[in-house]
Amino acid sequence: NYSLTFADLNLVNNLNFSFEQEGVYRLVGPTGRGKTLFLLSLIQLISPQYSKLELEGRACSQFTSESWRTKILYLPQTLSLMGETVNETFKQAFTLKANQTKKLDEQKLDHYLQFLGLVPTHFLAQPVTGLSGGESQIVALLRALLLRPQIILADESWSAMDTNLKQKMMTLLKRELGDAFQALVFVTHDDTTYFEQQKNFDLSFGI
Repeated sequence: NYSLTFADLNLVNNLNFSFEQEGVYRLVGPTGRGKTLFLLSLIQLISPQYSKLELEGRACSQFTSESWRTKILYLPQTLSLMGETVNETFKQAFTLKANQTKKLDEQKLDHYLQFLGLVPTHFLAQPVTGLSGGESQIVALLRALLLRPQIILADESWSAMDTNLKQKMMTLLKRELGDAFQALVFVTHDDTTYFEQQKNFDLSFGI
């Protein structure tokens, strides 16, 4: 019975849904339908009206806000990267209170970068302020994989990548699904179907 109202607009009414393990879901709907607001509500930054919201059978009220957002990780359209260099950005993510029990796997990070056709020593040394939009999105997505959440909520998270790099990133996400993360919910204006198991999730009707 999920419902979402924002600025006196009734965006979603009495919707029932679930995201399954190793599932991939694309949010669809017209502009202004509330796709970003829906993602924000899933991490409790906007309060919808619903009967219950659970993760693996546990109500969200049983989690602290910090622990909930480490399990359901949101990647916003406008990225904020910490640190002066890319390497510092990855390291600082693991100094946050919610992530202090986790450890940066530098070997896996190098492997990810090489898979994308990037030279780790060069890419990690780059200043954050000099990154292109596509490069910033690479950092955000790889950081998400390394933090190993249950669910990744991706809001236009590969829109600035060129076709070749986007294809490699989709291949990496498919490979890591079920290991580095358990489900993907995303918004995109790209109509290409990158995931064989992808399901459309219309906010008007559900999955």
